[in-house]
Amino acid sequence: MPFGVAIFSTLSRSPMHLIVKHSECVAACADYLVPFLEAVYQKHWTTAEQHLQKIETLEKQADAIKRNIRCHLPNRLFLPLISRFDILHLLIIQDQIANNAEDIAGLIYGRKIQFPEVIHNSYQQLLIHCVNAARQANHATCELNELFKTVFSRHGTGKVKQMIEDLSHIEHTTDQIQVTARCQLFEIEKDLSPVEVIFLYKIIELTGALADYAEQIGKRLDLLLAK
Repeated sequence: MPFGVAIFSTLSRSPMHLIVKHSECVAACADYLVPFLEAVYQKHWTTAEQHLQKIETLEKQADAIKRNIRCHLPNRLFLPLISRFDILHLLIIQDQIANNAEDIAGLIYGRKIQFPEVIHNSYQQLLIHCVNAARQANHATCELNELFKTVFSRHGTGKVKQMIEDLSHIEHTTDQIQVTARCQLFEIEKDLSPVEVIFLYKIIELTGALADYAEQIGKRLDLLLAK
């Protein structure tokens, strides 16, 4: 069977199938940021580059899945609860996580950024919580796909809603950690070069956005549950 026909057939049966594949790929991009940062903190730039390459490969895979979905997504889906707009909107938000992960790693590696000791712990905690948010968004997406298979059982719906609520709590925690990291950086700005300060703030912003996008995915899934 030609690849395009196979994709169309899969989407006709389960419009969430490739969204889940895309979500898993995106979450894996975020996952690699944790060992990447550990290598950066230890100044093991060769190892950091290897993790960066893995992130770039996964981001390309996510892009390929995204293109296939866009090209072969039928105007009328098999499940009337999901519209073409729902699928494409969810896809766009998920894609931002992969893009941000690549941008964060690329920026840190490209400039060989050294994090000031005072923000080591807070930035590491920020990254870990943001990666957890991306993982939680992926788990919720996978669980919603299972719900479509069971025609929305009460237990399954409650489970997804709880996961979405937990995701909101994770995002709120990342906001607080992000504020702490910025305050710590502000305190030592005068001891750093202006260019270095600008890029550190940018990295903190890009990292915090991972959790923001994850929460947006949760909100989008919540809307699907309400339909």
